[in-house]
Amino acid sequence: MSFPDVLMVAGLVLLVGVVLVSITKTGEEEARLRSSKEATGAVDRYAKTVGWTHVPKEEHVPAGLLKGLPDVGPNVAVAGTHEGRAVRVAVISSYAPSKAVGVQNGTTTVALVVVFDAPELPADATVDPGSRVVSALKPYQVPVLEIADGLACFTFTDLAVADELDHVVGLTHDVVKALGSVRNAE
Repeated sequence: MSFPDVLMVAGLVLLVGVVLVSITKTGEEEARLRSSKEATGAVDRYAKTVGWTHVPKEEHVPAGLLKGLPDVGPNVAVAGTHEGRAVRVAVISSYAPSKAVGVQNGTTTVALVVVFDAPELPADATVDPGSRVVSALKPYQVPVLEIADGLACFTFTDLAVADELDHVVGLTHDVVKALGSVRNAE
């Protein structure tokens, strides 16, 4: 086999590899967008239940874990109360363009964020996902919990939890209450 033949075979193998990676990335992106659409629909339907309302697009909704990403904004957000405590639920997304192998593409990151007003909690904290209090959320993918400016922000990257918002809001509220009782006991 001559040198040009070897180069041609290597180029063909590289081209096939690039095509396979591109197809895989496209499939992953489509799955993310599909789950985002389903979660957005679930949160949108939640706004039609008693005591809940849509949050206007102009109103700020904490983005939780996604706050540092580019082009972050809510797809849909609702507000209401749970056991007398104000709560907001939103599907937040971020789109980060990137260039790979000369083709323009990007990555969409989507999360479900549940935010409770919690002025009794410490000013700024991140709670260990393995802690006993947060482990109450074990039926679901354990979220990241950030506490800042009197808000407890739960970020779920598994959008399937949007199908059970009543239960998720109840469990996250229980975590906020437990953290508040620990704080008050100190």
